[in-house]
Amino acid sequence: MKKILFLSILIILSATVLACSAKDQAEPPTAEDVEEEFIDYEIKKIVLSKGYQSLSPNTEVLKKGSHLRLLVSPGLLESSGVTIDKITKAGNEINIYIRNLTNKEKKQLSTPQILIEIDDPLVKNLDELHFNIVSQNYKPIPLKLDKNQILNKVYSDLKIEPTSAPSIELTRLKDSLIWNISFSNVFNTEDSNFSLVNLDIVVDADTGDIIESTKENISTYIDEGILLDCIPNKALLYKQKHKKGEDEYDSLWIYDVETGRKRNIYISRYSIQSALFSPNHQHISFIEANETKSDIYMASISDEMAYKITPANSLNPKLMKWTDGGSLYFMNVDDSETTLFQYDVDGKKSSRKLYIDKNIESFDIEGDKILLVEYDETLMNKNIYTTKNGKELQNIGVGFQATFLEDGSIAYLKNVDKEDKNVLHICNKDEEVEYKDLEYSITNYFKLDNNNIILTKKNSCNNDYILTRYNLSEKTTESLATINSDKVFYDQEKTRAYIDISPPMDKDKHNIIYSVDLSKLNRIDNQ
Repeated sequence: MKKILFLSILIILSATVLACSAKDQAEPPTAEDVEEEFIDYEIKKIVLSKGYQSLSPNTEVLKKGSHLRLLVSPGLLESSGVTIDKITKAGNEINIYIRNLTNKEKKQLSTPQILIEIDDPLVKNLDELHFNIVSQNYKPIPLKLDKNQILNKVYSDLKIEPTSAPSIELTRLKDSLIWNISFSNVFNTEDSNFSLVNLDIVVDADTGDIIESTKENISTYIDEGILLDCIPNKALLYKQKHKKGEDEYDSLWIYDVETGRKRNIYISRYSIQSALFSPNHQHISFIEANETKSDIYMASISDEMAYKITPANSLNPKLMKWTDGGSLYFMNVDDSETTLFQYDVDGKKSSRKLYIDKNIESFDIEGDKILLVEYDETLMNKNIYTTKNGKELQNIGVGFQATFLEDGSIAYLKNVDKEDKNVLHICNKDEEVEYKDLEYSITNYFKLDNNNIILTKKNSCNNDYILTRYNLSEKTTESLATINSDKVFYDQEKTRAYIDISPPMDKDKHNIIYSVDLSKLNRIDNQ
C-alpha cells in the first residue's frame, strides 16, 4: 500500500499532469520514411500495483522542470515484474517496449506501474506526443469492469452504503477471475434497526455477477439516542431527543449492560448538554440548557430523583468533573470570567473554590491542582494552564483536550498545522513525550487504566477510525480494531465498544446506539 501511496504522491506533486491513453500492440505504428530513434531513459521505480483503478494500458505524462516523467502501466497482467527493453521516437510517436517477467513462484495479478524519467527534450509541445506501449511477450488480460465499476455494481445490487472503502482482491479460480470483496462495519439495510455487519462477497470479474455473499453480525442494537457516559461492564448513560409540535426536549436514560434493562430517569423541558456518572456509581450529574441560561442537576440512581444544584446568581454552569464519590466540581462561565464550585453530595451544598478572569473551555482536577484549557474560537491549539488558586497560572503549552493521568502527568492533543494532523503530548516534571502517528491523526483519547490510554485515529484513506491502545511506560501502541466513530466507550473486559451513529440511509437521521464486538473487526497491525 505504501508503494501505491508513493506513486499517488508523485502524481499530485507534479506541476502538470497530462493523462494519455496508450495503445498496447505488438508492433509500433511507424510512418513511411520515418526512422525510430532511441531515447535515453532511466527507470525510477516499478511497483506491481493492486489498486486496479484502471485495467487498460495507459501512460501519464508528468512534466517537472526540464525533466519528463512518465508513469506507464501495461494493463492487467499475471506478472512477477516488468522491464523496459527500449524507448524510441518516430515523429510524434513515442514507443515504449515492455517485457513481462513470469516467475511461476512470484507471479501475481497486478497492474504494474513504471515510473520513467527522460532527460532529452522530445518536442516543445507535449500535446503533440502520442504514446504507444509495445508488448514484447504478453497480452493484457481483458476485463469489462474495473474496480470502481465492480464496487458501484455491488452497491447497487445489494443496496448498501458503506462508511469506508472495502478490501478488494482480484484472484484466479481455475480459468476464471474473481473479485473477493470484504466490507467491515456495513449497515444492514434489510434490518429495521440497521445492524452493523461484516460482508464478504465473491464477484465474477467478467460479468460483475455476485457468486456468493455472507454476512456476519457484529453489533447489538441498544436504543436510539446519544451516548453521554459509561460505566464499563455495567451501564450506559444516554439521552434521547423528542419533538412535540413546535417544542423540542430531551430525556435522560440508563441502560444496564448485563440485563438489557432501560430506565428513564429524567425528562427535560430543554436540552441536556452533558451528563456523568459519579465514580461510586450512585449519582448522575447533568447540565440542562436553553437559549438564555443553563442549570446543573443531581440525580440519585437508586430512586431516580433529580434536583437542581445551581448556586444562586450563577446562570451558566457549563463544565463539570467528578473527583470522587462525594465531590462534584463545576464551572460557571460568563464571557471572559469563570468561577469554580465544589458540590458536596452528602451535605447537598455548593461552595465557591476560585475565580479565573478567563473563558475556560475544559478543566480537570488532581489533588490540589487544577488543569485549565482557555477558550479561543479562532485557535485550534489553546493555552493550557495549571493552578492551585486561580491567580497564579503556569502555562504548560498549547493544545486541547487536556487531562491529568493517574501519575499526575498531563496529556493533551496538539494540532500540527503543516501536517494537518493531531499528535499526543504527555508531560511531567522530568520530560515531555510526543507520540505522532506517521499516517493518522489522533482525534480523541481517554484513560483506560494506570498505564494505558485508548486513542482513536482518523484513517484518512477511509471514513473510519483506528482504535489503539497506547502503553505509557513502554511508549508502544497496539491496534484494537477499525470502527466508524471517534466517540467510543470501550469495555475492555467484554472486548466491546459502545458507539452512537446515524445510518446514512435513515431518512429521519436518528442516532442509534450499538454495542460492537471488537473481536470481529479488522485490526491495523502496522503500528
